[in-house]
Amino acid sequence: MKSKFFFLMLLVAAIATGCSKDNDDSEVPSPKTATGATMSVAVMFAPGQLGDMGFADNVLEGVYRLKVLDRQSQPDTLDVDYLAADDLESTKEMVESWFQNPYNPYTAKLYERRLLVLTEPFMVDWVEPFKERFLESDEVLVMKVNQDDVAKAAQRLGLGNRLHGINISAASSVRRYCQYIKQAIQEAEEEHKMAVETGEASADDPDYKPLNCNDMFLFRLYEPDMVTYRDSVYEVLSEELAKTDVLINSLATTVGDGIFSGEEQNSILQEAYKYGKVMDDLYDEEGSRFHFADLGSATQGLGYYFLGKDSDVEVLTLDVELASQLCVRREFGAVLYNWAAQWMRSDAVGTMPAIQVFGGWNSNYVSDNIELESE
Repeated sequence: MKSKFFFLMLLVAAIATGCSKDNDDSEVPSPKTATGATMSVAVMFAPGQLGDMGFADNVLEGVYRLKVLDRQSQPDTLDVDYLAADDLESTKEMVESWFQNPYNPYTAKLYERRLLVLTEPFMVDWVEPFKERFLESDEVLVMKVNQDDVAKAAQRLGLGNRLHGINISAASSVRRYCQYIKQAIQEAEEEHKMAVETGEASADDPDYKPLNCNDMFLFRLYEPDMVTYRDSVYEVLSEELAKTDVLINSLATTVGDGIFSGEEQNSILQEAYKYGKVMDDLYDEEGSRFHFADLGSATQGLGYYFLGKDSDVEVLTLDVELASQLCVRREFGAVLYNWAAQWMRSDAVGTMPAIQVFGGWNSNYVSDNIELESE
């Protein structure tokens, strides 16, 4: 199978200048030498992950922003690669290549420090077969994890304090979504009551289905036994909507290993498209119209379904915004950029925090387009 290996070699020297957006709070480290980059960062993406117009593309933006540092300072501090393939086999070959090539290609010297960034927690499985080949100067950063995940991954890879984790919780926005749902149901009940009182509707109408959230679909890309999601979505839904039956569905159940194949993206989009019909049918039959979708690039399949349709279904999507729907956006690219800047200026290997979790309504790293009456 043909693979695409996107490889960027960026020589970045970082001086503390104003290369930042509003949510950048990290100073840029100063270069130590001008004789060849001494540090390296490699960011790994899963097959089909890039091009999602959401999480993965946001992370890639953070990679590109590291490149901008080179334009504002001297070169020769940091080399940045990003690794993406069309299939799982090629991706694992790239992992092996990273372990085989710990040298600066221009100086033929070992990098003083290297950082491997895993954009998904399950990528630890792909790295584990090569754990004996980690150098003492190597570190790993895993995204979308909690403290327990970091401890377990550090043990599995034998890295100790050289394995780190970052995450952005969606809890605040999901809680706002639950409040939004409750408000909508209450408004619908009041409107129906008024219609009955004015004679515009009958209290005994057998076709009337009150708006509710008795059932809610939670669409995921990966199966629950493949990924333990740390975005707080299910936990908050279960807490705030205690009477709601949250129905978890994953695309991986349908497409299997095709989930890790760029060549299967069309079929993945088609499967996500079908989810739109499932939600519409549930609303027509039972009056449940509120749902949640975290499908990466496949989220656009839902977008294709709702495009031009007069549907009352409302979906809160994670990281990928669809027209006329709700969305919570997490700025993982900005978090990666700031974390890498801090890592570059840290005094020694293994001194960065084990885990950092960001989030909270109106934080620099989380936003949504949910409008509540109280605001």
